[in-house]
Amino acid sequence: MPTPLRTALAALAAVTLSLVGPGVARAQAFVVAQVEVNPTSAGFPGGQMMQRLINWAGQFALWGSVVSLLVGAAIWGISQQFGNGFQAGKGKILAASGAVGAVLTGLAAVIVNTLFTAARG
Repeated sequence: MPTPLRTALAALAAVTLSLVGPGVARAQAFVVAQVEVNPTSAGFPGGQMMQRLINWAGQFALWGSVVSLLVGAAIWGISQQFGNGFQAGKGKILAASGAVGAVLTGLAAVIVNTLFTAARG
């Protein structure tokens, strides 16, 4: 059941849109048509250094993934042998997290570029 406040707000919105709606829609289309986004690092001072930093971050992520995978596998195996199911479960999660981290590190650029291309139309 609509309240009086909601009814009044809906009426106000309807009146406002009927008065300025077509003009606003045309103005928005005009502004959107003029804006362009073409990401590039050409001519960017320090662009090569930024790429190097991104590559280093990816390398650190891979190193972290390897450590997580190895430590998780060790915890999982040792805990399983000693009958500690709780810690074995934590080791399993840690090993799986390392694997997922490696996959995401490898796919990071592909994911970003694919989403950008899809959003661009």
